[in-house]
Formats: sequence, C-alpha cells, structure tokens
Amino acid sequence: MPTIPDDGRWFRACSVEDVSDDIAKKVEIEGFPAIAIFKIADGFHAIADLCTHGAASLSEGLVENGIVECPFSFRHVRHQDR
Repeated sequence: MPTIPDDGRWFRACSVEDVSDDIAKKVEIEGFPAIAIFKIADGFHAIADLCTHGAASLSEGLVENGIVECPFSFRHVRHQDR
C-alpha cells in the first residue's frame, strides 16, 4: 500500500460543504490510501479511513464529540490518537 509522502505537498480532497457534522467524507486520491475527513468543533481533521480492528471504513461510522465510531467493531477512535 502506498504511503503519503512527507514532503509538504498538499492535495485538494473535497469542499468544506462536502463534510457533514456527524458523518465523515471518504476521499480517495489516486496513488494514496483512502482518508476520512471529519468536521469537528475546532476545524477539519483527516485520518486513515481504515479501522485497525476490523478493516472497516471509518468514514462510514458516526462522529460525535470528536470521536469516530467504527461501523464494524463499534470501537471508538479519537482523531488525535491516529
């Protein structure tokens, strides 16, 4: 699986309007792993879109108080922890 380069490049992922308050937006950029973008009180956050517990898409989980719930394992993931 390709990794995201740490060379300072920026990619346009989506519009602000594409991300709702309680559900993430899955974004796929060719050549990179999918990411999930969340709107949280202090702004927008992006994490890998793959739950390490069940290989589920985190963008399909609910977001509440900055915590993402995996739709497969129901585990909670804080965006700060990723």
